[in-house]
Amino acid sequence: MDIFRVFDSLNYLPNMILGMEAAGNAGGVVEASISYTGDVCDPTRTKYSLDYYLKLADELVKAGTHILSIKVRDCEAWVSRQES
Repeated sequence: MDIFRVFDSLNYLPNMILGMEAAGNAGGVVEASISYTGDVCDPTRTKYSLDYYLKLADELVKAGTHILSIKVRDCEAWVSRQES
């Protein structure tokens, strides 16, 4: 079984869908990966909120992903803030 991970570092959905369609047409299992940066618990961050990521996940599922994953960036900075 071939699994193709498809992601765009800016979470640009049209680019992701293009890769998902190509991988799917090749007969592979498609794993769409969301690039996560930030802190969804911070109410001052309005652009990349929890709602943003939930909507993106819904769109990827509608586009036909078999597996949905999250690629976490800057996790160490987030963890250090939580421990303070």
